[in-house]
Amino acid sequence: MLLIDQESGLIRFHRDHARSKEIIDDPQSAKPYCKRFEDLWEERGPSVSATTTGL
Repeated sequence: MLLIDQESGLIRFHRDHARSKEIIDDPQSAKPYCKRFEDLWEERGPSVSATTTGL
């Protein structure tokens, strides 16, 4: 899980473990995670349709 903005963030390393990292008001530390988020956003697949089916 990755919640990040330009200065702060919360990074959970693995869903099965409670380990995480918190960044508060540190743009230099947040920069690599912002870049990673942007890379993941660019590689995303097609979005799920918002239509209701089967009704």
